[in-house]
Amino acid sequence: MSGNSPSPGTSVADDFSLEDDFEFDIDLSAMPTTVRPEAVMSDRKADEIMSSAGEMVAATSAAKIPVSSAGGSVLYVDIETMPDYDRQHLFGLPPLPVVPPEQSVSELLAPAEFLSQTAKEIETWLNKNNPCEEWLQQCEACERATAGRSGNRKGVFDLLEKARNGKDAVNDALRSNRKKMSVTPEMAQIVAIGFAIDDEDVHWEVSGLDGATEKRMLECFWGYAKRCQHICGFNVAGFDLPTIFFRSIMLGIPASRMIDLSPYKDQVIDLMVSRFGRNGEKGMGLKNVAKLCDIQVPCEGVDGSQVEELYRTNPALVGQYVASDIIVTRKLHRLYSGFFCI
Repeated sequence: MSGNSPSPGTSVADDFSLEDDFEFDIDLSAMPTTVRPEAVMSDRKADEIMSSAGEMVAATSAAKIPVSSAGGSVLYVDIETMPDYDRQHLFGLPPLPVVPPEQSVSELLAPAEFLSQTAKEIETWLNKNNPCEEWLQQCEACERATAGRSGNRKGVFDLLEKARNGKDAVNDALRSNRKKMSVTPEMAQIVAIGFAIDDEDVHWEVSGLDGATEKRMLECFWGYAKRCQHICGFNVAGFDLPTIFFRSIMLGIPASRMIDLSPYKDQVIDLMVSRFGRNGEKGMGLKNVAKLCDIQVPCEGVDGSQVEELYRTNPALVGQYVASDIIVTRKLHRLYSGFFCI
């Protein structure tokens, strides 16, 4: 995706800037650059979210706290995903339902004309059309206002409600399949990545912004991972790293090092596992845990369920969202260090 947005690879921790002093085996000219994000958000809410994020990010430079008692650098990482629709035929899922275009009031029969049909004709008509909610309500009001109709008109209300519920069922099925693909490493594609090393600023990249690609993001990750002893995230061993591994396999990107996901090793610091065990705790995602720990969340108005839509409409905000998670993850690690984890 492209559009009016900051260069991806934007730094958002501390003061929205980064001078990278790490050496890489790969060409850094293709890696994230350092610019100040000045994306134009798609609506007022996005503006407010970005403003809040900027204020929070600016405050992160107040203290430089040692991240770990163990030797070696810590790489904080977080990814955002969406379904890999190009490989969907391999997943064994039912085909995603196609939602027909919703019809506006002006495109539909007048309520009185619609209601003049028999119940069977009404049912047939509703099965072929996708009326908007406003029109459904108008038909219900018209039916109530027409007293003394012969026959059982309760069936009309039932058919209108069925049309409404059927539309909801299609949307629910669509959301369910999309979620499954987005959170299953073998079914997802990575559209954004955020990372930071120790107290350095946070980098983010979004696929499609300023020439960034999923392959480039993964190459960048492996470049950083090669030089860090620990990799830290929230559910990073259960989702982020397995997804990074699988997508690297699919795109032919070699691993720069072996990363052992075993909970008995200290290469990977999974803050979710450290606190709640490998199965996690329902309702205890990163944001909820952060709030309970009095950690401010910069992009509080965005969640993972919005990533696919935002990626299509406002990809820069996806970058800010993944960077927000890195900021929160690092603060949570500092809080947990010495208690729940190294």
